[in-house]
Parts: sequence; structure tokens; C-alpha cells
Amino acid sequence: MRNFFGSKLTMPLLGVMVLISGGCSHTSEADSERDIFNDPVTGAEVWQITSNEKMSNMPYFEASAFTHDDRYVVFKSWREEVPKLFRSDLETGVVTKISDRELTGSYTIHPNGKEVWFLSGDKLYAVDVAELKEQVVFDLSELADGREVRFSALFTNDGNYSLVTFGTRGSVMEVYRLYIPENKIEKVYVSQDGFSHPMINPTDPNTFTFTYYPDNQNDMSLPLEERARSWMVDARTGIGKPFLMMPVGFRATHASWSSDGKRFFFFRKNVPGSKPVSICSINKQGEDFTVHYTDDEIKLGHGRSSRDMKWFISDSQDSYSNPLTLLNLETGEARIICWPNSLQAPKEGNPQEDHVHPSFSYSGKYVAYTSDKGTGIPQAFVIPIEQQFTK
Repeated sequence: MRNFFGSKLTMPLLGVMVLISGGCSHTSEADSERDIFNDPVTGAEVWQITSNEKMSNMPYFEASAFTHDDRYVVFKSWREEVPKLFRSDLETGVVTKISDRELTGSYTIHPNGKEVWFLSGDKLYAVDVAELKEQVVFDLSELADGREVRFSALFTNDGNYSLVTFGTRGSVMEVYRLYIPENKIEKVYVSQDGFSHPMINPTDPNTFTFTYYPDNQNDMSLPLEERARSWMVDARTGIGKPFLMMPVGFRATHASWSSDGKRFFFFRKNVPGSKPVSICSINKQGEDFTVHYTDDEIKLGHGRSSRDMKWFISDSQDSYSNPLTLLNLETGEARIICWPNSLQAPKEGNPQEDHVHPSFSYSGKYVAYTSDKGTGIPQAFVIPIEQQFTK
């Protein structure tokens, strides 16, 4: 593994629209939580944007944390006992609560660049991050009928389409597509066994993928199709088919669409042992398999490409010794930009809450990630990468 300058990277040992008042007050600069420091290994400038004794974290790596003007970054925090959404002003570090509602699912910045969308109970909400004006965009309670509701937290680039699911993995699950301009919701797929990670194609609302359940990838005696990591569905017909399949000896994890909808990125891992790990992609037709980068030391795990398709950011799934790796997709060169050093096992809550899960801002100037820095209490971080690494 070599950095941009060719030297070896060394690792340390270690649907009704209803306007509702936001109900949140602005805070002063005295409330800034940001701590700016230099990574002890790389020297990079890093911002810890939360400093609370309760857990805080950034969204899942598939989602978006930053408003498009780079004014705010949105994070989840338990500082009021239940998870709620907050924003941090990227200029001042001031933290403000976005909504009083308990967050019960995924959240993301909408493609309009201004609103954060999130699930609370059986309702999907949107809040203007700057103005703190909240609205119900879809009331899903009637369709849910007591079933578990999940919001995919992904949209087509025009902001017109997204997905929600009803049901629990391991049982019958249904996928509904939201058509946001007309507040329409339609059933587009039914699975008898359940699934996870439904992801609509950013430029094709009739195409989405999901992670197959159960995960049979490690059973090398099965036919290739039965070991598929991801299936692809045509929403016009409701028919799904195996899409991402690894040959004998390998498995795929943590996929994501490129912003132009043409490439499907994922991590290829050896079975058994995982390492070496490769960042790979296929095209929308499931062809043109490409290995962009391979690392035999770091267990690359979660990450995505930048909107301009020039960069890919990845964390590591090794506890504590887990750097962030920035890959230049044009040259194939990679470098470690900082060391989150997360234990990936928080003192309370879901272990997933402590995963690093890096993601780019819309502009590509910033990367958001989560880490407990070895304390067991996750906090939210931002690293400004434009001046440090991508110029």
C-alpha cells in the first residue's frame, strides 16, 4: 500500500404536507462544542464537533450529513436521553437541536441541499436545517399497520424518488417507492425472506438494489446466484434478480451507487480471513468488474465515492487500529488521512453506532465520520480535506 508520494504507509501498533413549528431555539457562539486538533500520526487537521458525555454520531455512510452550502453538518445525539437530530455550524462550531422528535430510523440531507429527512415512528419528516421549519412529508401509519417501517435515506438526484420498507428481515417485507412531487406511494417489490439496504439508483427511479437475506456468501458449495450479495429490482415489473455475485473464495460487502448511477461500488474480501480487501465496482449491467485498490494490511469496510467520482473514502473494520483511507480513483493511489481509533463497541446502545462510516460532503470539501477515540462513547467528527489532500 503506497501513498500519493510513493512511500510505504506504516500502521501504528495499536403523504400529506403539514407545516409544523420547529420548536427549537438558536444558540450562541458560547455554546460551540468544536475542538480542532491535529491527528497525531498524519498531522491532518481534524474537527471533533461534539463534546458531550452522551453518544453522538454521523449518519450511515450511504447517507449525506452536510447541507450543500457547507454551512451545517447534521448528526444524531442521545444528549436528551433519546436519539434526536442536531446540527453543527461549520464556521462557528455552535450546536443546535433540529427537532424535538425522537429519531427512529435513518436520516439524510435531501438532494435540495437544505432539508434533513428522517423517520420518527410511522411518519417521515423534513426539516429545513437553517430555518428549523418542520413538516410531515409522508404519514405511513396506515400502510405500516403495526409492521416495522424503515426509510432508505437515499433519493434520486432530482429529489423526486425514495424508498421505504415495511416488515422485518427474516419475514415478508414490502418495498414502496415514494414519488415526492405528488406525495404518491406505490408498492414495487415483495420479498418472502426479507432484506436490508434497499438503494435506489440515483439517476434511474425504476432500478434499485438490496442486500440479500440470508447471507449465503460464505457457503462456497452453493451456485453463484444463491450466493449473491445484492439483487437488482425493476420497479416497473416488481421482478428481482441476482446482481452482485463473487466467485468462489470471495464475498462482497457494503455497496453504494456512484452519483451518476453508472457504477456500483463494493468491498471484496477473502473467505476466510477477509484480508486482503479490495475496493471494486461493476457497471449497472453487472459487468465491467474493476478493482480500484487493494490493501493487504487494512480491513477496509465502509465507504463511498465523491460526487465528482474522483475520490473514494474508506474506514477500517479493525477495532481501534482503524484509519481513514482516501483513494484517488483516477490514479489508484491511496493515503491514510487520519486515525479515528474507534473501539467500535460503544458503552451503551447498538454497536453499529460506533462504526466510523465516513462520507463526503456534497462539495467534496469535507468528510464526516464517527469515533469514540477509544473511550466507548462515540462522537461526531469532520475532517476538511480540500486544502489538505485533494488540491
